[in-house]
Amino acid sequence: MSRTTSIFSVSLPPEMLAEIERVRVRERRTRSELIREALRRREVGSHCSS
Repeated sequence: MSRTTSIFSVSLPPEMLAEIERVRVRERRTRSELIREALRRREVGSHCSS
């Protein structure tokens, strides 16, 4: 079975990662969920071909 997602690494400043972790714990979400939502809000996916 093939993946429906891709995995990549990203470097973040410690302060940004700490903020992501605070939100993640407070909202009981994963890092991936938070990053996907942030990208959707920037409409990054709308520029990708299907």
